[in-house]
Amino acid sequence: RDAARDLRLVWPLPSIRRKWRTRPCDLAAHCLGHEGPRSALAQLRRSGLAAGLVAGVSGDGVSDSVACGALFAVSVDLTEAGVARWAEVVGCVLAHARACLRELCDDTLGRLSAELRKVERLNFDFEEDGEVDDLVEGLAALMLAHDGVDREHLLEVAGGCLLAPFDDDAIEVLRVLADPTKCRVELSTAAFRGDECPPEVPCAPGCPRCAGRGGFHAALAKLMPAKPPPPPASNDVPATWAPFAHLATRRPAESPQIEPRFGTEHWTAPVPPSLIEAWSACDDWPALGLPAPNAFVVDAPLLKPGSTKARPAPSNEEEADAERAARACKDFADAWRRRAGGPAKKKRKGKPSSADVALSKLVEGFPAAPDATDAAPALIGDVWVLPRPDRFELPTLYVRARLTGSSKPTVTDAATLQLVSALVADAVAEDLYPATVAGLDYTISAVLDADALALSLKCGGFDEKVPALFDALLRGVRRAADEVVEPRAFAAAKSEVALSLENAWHDADRHARRLRLCCLAPGRRFAPAQRRAALQSVDAVACQRWLRNFLDGCSRSALVGGNGAADAARSVDASLRTVSTVATARTCGPVARLPRCHAYHVDAAGEDAEGRACALECYWQLGPDSPASRLLADLLEAVIDEPLYDQLRTKEQLGYSVSCGSRWTDGIVGFGICVTSKEAHPDYVAGRVDAFLREFRREVMKPSFAEDLVEHGAALALRRGEKHRSPREVADHAWEGIYDGRPDLFDSHIVEALACGSVAPAAVRAAYDRMFGLGACAPADGAACCAGKLVVRVVGRAATFAEGRGPDGPP
Repeated sequence: RDAARDLRLVWPLPSIRRKWRTRPCDLAAHCLGHEGPRSALAQLRRSGLAAGLVAGVSGDGVSDSVACGALFAVSVDLTEAGVARWAEVVGCVLAHARACLRELCDDTLGRLSAELRKVERLNFDFEEDGEVDDLVEGLAALMLAHDGVDREHLLEVAGGCLLAPFDDDAIEVLRVLADPTKCRVELSTAAFRGDECPPEVPCAPGCPRCAGRGGFHAALAKLMPAKPPPPPASNDVPATWAPFAHLATRRPAESPQIEPRFGTEHWTAPVPPSLIEAWSACDDWPALGLPAPNAFVVDAPLLKPGSTKARPAPSNEEEADAERAARACKDFADAWRRRAGGPAKKKRKGKPSSADVALSKLVEGFPAAPDATDAAPALIGDVWVLPRPDRFELPTLYVRARLTGSSKPTVTDAATLQLVSALVADAVAEDLYPATVAGLDYTISAVLDADALALSLKCGGFDEKVPALFDALLRGVRRAADEVVEPRAFAAAKSEVALSLENAWHDADRHARRLRLCCLAPGRRFAPAQRRAALQSVDAVACQRWLRNFLDGCSRSALVGGNGAADAARSVDASLRTVSTVATARTCGPVARLPRCHAYHVDAAGEDAEGRACALECYWQLGPDSPASRLLADLLEAVIDEPLYDQLRTKEQLGYSVSCGSRWTDGIVGFGICVTSKEAHPDYVAGRVDAFLREFRREVMKPSFAEDLVEHGAALALRRGEKHRSPREVADHAWEGIYDGRPDLFDSHIVEALACGSVAPAAVRAAYDRMFGLGACAPADGAACCAGKLVVRVVGRAATFAEGRGPDGPP
């Protein structure tokens, strides 16, 4: 259904379950999947034929663990040009396998084994805490007798450690992968789509909002065609591969086979002998070979001084505040019950009530003193620094940075920035792939949801190598601006961005959510179809000129957190100053204020021509951000979420996804309810949501609601008081507050947790009525009026509705 351009090569192999010491398939995955200068992906990128390549044992834990065998797969993301030249791409992958076989000897095999074993041992020794249930599940599977894993190696095998050097089995796997006669080739492209796709239809036939009244829906219909145009025919296919181009660019004449479980259409045919011969003799890629020695591998990382005390010793006033907060957490249950004037819930068989259980957990686990929380980030120069909390004995460092452009961007600016981020990622991919193998990570992305466009750079891993990795990212940004881009590489990046934009809103729930943001931030957020249309006019010269102008006027912001953060901050700041000399002082952009007591509706047809899913998002706008408004929104979520799911999802079977929660949009707090369904029209769902809110109000107004609120408030306070479980979580949470322009939000969760004990049932009841418009509305008093409401409805183009649940069904 999505506009896919996928190529997959699959080889059946003998079972690898009992080869847990040497893991023979890992050598082939490392050799064929590497992205260095001598990799198949690097050659295909330079030729403009592919945007991504992944190699390894296929499956989600099933096909790689059966006793009868395994499947090794190489998956390639093709560009538009690569679709017609798919046979040449297969030839490149097979030629790469042969080149690796030629270069393998005892020395190179030993080097690759030593590098991977060192990296995996370091990752195992310094792994961040994970979910205990996942670990137990993995260990239980490894303890089965047919795997033969020794008890003393269970944790190492579960952690992915390579326990012994590669042997002849690993070389034999590569020999199999170099043989085209043992390979199955799978092609998936939009060219195979039939002509019987459903035509575009109005959101709701007969609905006055969708019957030509114009507005956003009419404009959206023009921007989002029901069927994407086919990829342009390539006119530079080499003669060797030209006879096979039509296999990927034209729907076969014969009728397709139908997969019985999911109804997927497919065609199966033997590979022509002439094509197998061409693959076997392919020598068009002389630069292919093994990965180079990895300079990013760390030998022995060391812990540096962290934050022994998160904060200075608390003052007398702080200690008194902490004591009062702890007392409030213990006593607020009875206070709430007295204010409500109702009895507590009955205890069953001498057991405490659920509220009492929640309160006891809160009192036992809540950090009662200010110095029990993590340190807040401190500004050193122009870089925020977050020291490593001593409870994390991990030699890891994380850098988060943004280069922010001028405000008031246009849709062309947004599309160009996405293209720039793809070009920068391509420019550094070959040089920095060894860093990802060595346990480091990085991302380059375009930030389009703020008041100004920004280029986001993130990296992390063992602290010894992170500053050099970040400097390499910035050099890649500057190189993308200064060096001439090879035309085929530019075309491939542009093709990949266009494909991602085409598929961006294919999920109905994502479509509704993003459409709401576009409505709340007009002029700052643009629909994917708008960006895709603007992208067509951007060429390589204009793109580089735009990037140079962006860098000349951009501002910078950065956070360094983890092991040795203070020392690394100097290096990060020096690297950033080579690109920008202005520090960012971000403020939230304007957000459309919804007038109180008014409801607005936005309707759109789904982007997927064959999609049946419909989505509804109801949004109520509370007002400017404050700890009290955030807390009230979160308490309402805790109160409503489970009953809402039980009624609409479990009892009425209304949608396969039902959720609610608070919304934070550039400094404005709101509340949203989302329902995704294949059975009911959004109009019908909206009626059922309103009916639920009216009916549930009776529960909120009952005296026993005070007891429920105690339970929800105590649970929320306990969640707010939880500490982050890894240095990465600490860094990401601090960075979120910094780029939102509110570094003080770093410990807002603790402040809100302490405030939970002061929220009375009357306040929650008043917020419920005021938000959903169920109480008395006094227009003269703005604070007493109900919240402004925005309803977004997305209807699938191929939607069919159950009887009575269509657009004309009962409310």
